[in-house]
Amino acid sequence: MPTTGRSGDRVSDNDLRDLLPPPVPIKELARQQGVRPFTSADDVRADLWDSDEEFDAFLADVRASRQADVG
Repeated sequence: MPTTGRSGDRVSDNDLRDLLPPPVPIKELARQQGVRPFTSADDVRADLWDSDEEFDAFLADVRASRQADVG
């Protein structure tokens, strides 16, 4: 579907595609960015709560919010 450019001229989808870099396969993109698969869930673990009690309170709040949205 043609689009109108800043000058008011019609711009085709092909013209827009010409402005973009060619697509890169996901494996190549990961290689370029130095992305490596993780071997354990601990690799992506983040300590967001100071204690188990704070985490439990967070989960209770999430559950309560979801129940309120349903009810």
